[in-house]
Amino acid sequence: TGRPRKADVEMAQLLLGWRYLARSRTHHNDTWSLVRMDRPDRTRFWMALEDLFILLSIVALWPTILGWQGWVWEALKYTAVVGLIWIFLRRMKRYRHREQADPGKN
Repeated sequence: TGRPRKADVEMAQLLLGWRYLARSRTHHNDTWSLVRMDRPDRTRFWMALEDLFILLSIVALWPTILGWQGWVWEALKYTAVVGLIWIFLRRMKRYRHREQADPGKN
């Protein structure tokens, strides 16, 4: 389980869009694996969309604070909760990938 050959890494980068070569160490072996990283523009777009959704989720709380009744406001709150869970999972995945790519940096 040594370092992959340069030709194999380049082929994976060309065919699959893999960009990072991540090293994972355990107490008995050293393994290398390719980690897919999104294009920076695409990542920036999704992060902006996540931030916008977080703001909209905060706004979704106001009908309850103001005492407005209706199924639309209830559906809006539940949609906000589902969206926030989705954002949380995406960000945890992003941090995990970053940690795998650079285990020494924090």
